[in-house]
Parts: sequence; structure tokens; C-alpha cells
Amino acid sequence: MRYRVLYIPGYVTRVTLPMIRKMRDLVAAGAILVGNKPKGGLGVDSPDAAVLAVADEIWSGKSAHVHANADLGAALAVEKIAPDVAVRGAETRPSIHVRTSPSRRRRLYFISNRQTADETHCN
Repeated sequence: MRYRVLYIPGYVTRVTLPMIRKMRDLVAAGAILVGNKPKGGLGVDSPDAAVLAVADEIWSGKSAHVHANADLGAALAVEKIAPDVAVRGAETRPSIHVRTSPSRRRRLYFISNRQTADETHCN
């Protein structure tokens, strides 16, 4: 699987060591990362110091494609990436978007509606 943009929601404050290492590798390969720097590790196998050392590498400012905030819309605008789907609603947003192989012509979306009301406004 290839990732163009990796979004870390604002409520995610801790990550595992394997996850932060994968983020570092994705950014090094050209992925765009949008999200706040983690505050530490998640779990006993992910000590805060080890996670923060890798996080410091990622959020060091060396990559223009690391957006140190949780504002996905602003980051996509800076990167000049237009959304290919829009869902109107305060807590409704596409969470996962993949293209099928080998032609990559079909697109699949997982859309999470976190509201108690139905939402039908998609473009």
C-alpha cells in the first residue's frame, strides 16, 4: 500500500514505537504528514524517550511536508491537494481512501459519521 497523506487526529497524543518509525519512513519516502507531535509512547514496549527521539526527527522542520498541527484542510491547501470527496458535517469526514489495483481506477472510501443524526450531504 502507498500513502500520500497521513493524518493524525488531534486526540491522538501517544503512539507506539513501531508506528512512529513507520511514520518516519513514510515521510522519508515523500508522504505528507499532518498532525501534532506525539507527547510520548503508548504501551510498555514504547518508552517515551524512544518515541520522542523519533518524533524529534520527524517534526524537526527538515521536511516541508510535515504539518505540525491537526488542521488537515489547511495542510492540503498548502500542498495544493484538492479533495476528491467532501462531506459536510461537523464530525463527518472520510477516514480512509484507497484506490484499487492494478488499474487504480476505482476508489474506496470509509466514511465515519460521529454524529447521532444521519448525514447525506456528499459531493
